[in-house]
Amino acid sequence: MDEEYLANLETSYSGDERILNLIKAYRSLVYSERKVAEKISNLQKMEAIANMAAGIAHDFNNILMGIQGNVSLFAMRNDLQADTHLSQINTLIENGNKLTSQILSYSSRQPGNTLPVNLTRIIKNTLDTYLRANKNISVHTNIDDQPSMAKMVPGQFEQVLYNILINAGHAMIGEKRDIYVNLHGIFLSENETENIGDLNAGKYTKISITDTGTGMDDTTRQRIFEPYFTTKKNGTGLGLSIAYNIIRKHKGILTVYSEKGKGSTFNIYIPDYCPNDSIVDDAKRKNSAIRGCGTILVVDDEMVNLDVVIEYLTILGYKAMKASGGKNAITIYEKLHKDINLVLLDMTMPEIGGIEVLKKIREKNADAKVLLMSGLPTADHLAKKEHTGFIQKPFTLEILSQKVHETLA
Repeated sequence: MDEEYLANLETSYSGDERILNLIKAYRSLVYSERKVAEKISNLQKMEAIANMAAGIAHDFNNILMGIQGNVSLFAMRNDLQADTHLSQINTLIENGNKLTSQILSYSSRQPGNTLPVNLTRIIKNTLDTYLRANKNISVHTNIDDQPSMAKMVPGQFEQVLYNILINAGHAMIGEKRDIYVNLHGIFLSENETENIGDLNAGKYTKISITDTGTGMDDTTRQRIFEPYFTTKKNGTGLGLSIAYNIIRKHKGILTVYSEKGKGSTFNIYIPDYCPNDSIVDDAKRKNSAIRGCGTILVVDDEMVNLDVVIEYLTILGYKAMKASGGKNAITIYEKLHKDINLVLLDMTMPEIGGIEVLKKIREKNADAKVLLMSGLPTADHLAKKEHTGFIQKPFTLEILSQKVHETLA
C-alpha cells in the first residue's frame, strides 16, 4: 500500500479509532522493515570493503617483506648499516606496514594487538601535524593535564582524529575557520550509557571535536557513518565510517551532533585504561639478533620472501630448507620430519593454506614446533587458537631471530 492510499483510508475512516490504529501500526511496521533493510545493506557494503582491504593489505605486506629483506641483506653484504638512504628506506617500510595495519582495522571485528597509549599526547601531536598542513584553521584546545590512557592498536587513534579533522576542515568555508577540541575524563552510569549508545558503565575519556562549519541536516547526520556515503564531490565516503568502526572495536563509541548552519560536534568515548605496570612503547624493539642452530623448514608461496627468509636463517646459523607452497611442504615434512626442528609456515597460500598444512604436520608429529607467519596482524588470534607462535610480515632479521629462539626454547 502506498502513502496516498493510506491517506485516503484515514480520511474515509476518520472516526473509526480501530482503523486509524491499524493504519498507524502498518506505517510503523513498514518503517521498521525499511530500517532493517538499510542496516543489512550497510553491513553488506562493510563486508565488501573488509574483504577488499584484507586482500590488498596481505599482498602489500608481502611486497614490503621482499623489499625490506633485500635491503637488509644488501646492507649486510656491503657493510652499509649506518647508510642514511637505507635508513630512510627502512623508515618508509615501517610507515607502509603501519598503513596496512590501518587498512586492516576495517577488515576485522577484532581490534588486533592493543597496547596502552597516551591519548593526551596523541591528540597534541596529531593537532600539531594537522595545523602545519592547514595554516588557515585555528584550533582551540581544552585538554586535561593528567594523561588519559586507553588500550588501542597503535596508530589507529591518530587515524580516527585525522579523519574527523579532515571532515571538519572540508565543512568550513569563509574566513572564520575554528576547531575546538576538548578532552576530559568522565564516569558514565548505566542510565547515561543507555542514552549515549551501546556502552558499559565505567570510566571513559571523552574527546569532543567541534567545527564552525555548515552543519548537517537530520538526513545527512543519520547517514554520516555509513560506508560510501558522502556529500563531497570527490569524497570516498569511507573516512568517518572507518573512524566509527575503529572506535567501536575498542569498546567505545563515536557520536555526532549537528544543526544546519551551526557546525558539528563529534564526541569520542573511549574506556579508560589504568595500567599497574609501565607503559609499553610500540616503537621500542630489540636490535640484537639471536643466533642458533637446528633445521628449519620455511613454507611460503612467494619466492622472493622465501629466499629472503632462507638467507636470514642461514646468517643466524640455522640450516634452512624451502618449500614453495602447501603441497611441497607436506611432502618434505613427511619424508624428513625427524630432522626438522621447526616449521616457519605462511598462513595464506593458494590450494592448501597454512592451517591445513599445520594439521597435516601435527598428524605426523603431534609435538611439532611451528611458527606461523602472515601479512595480516589479525591472524595472531588464529595462531593463538592453534597454540603456535606468530610473526607478522614484514619482519627484520632481528625480529625473526627472537621469534625463532622463543619457539625453539
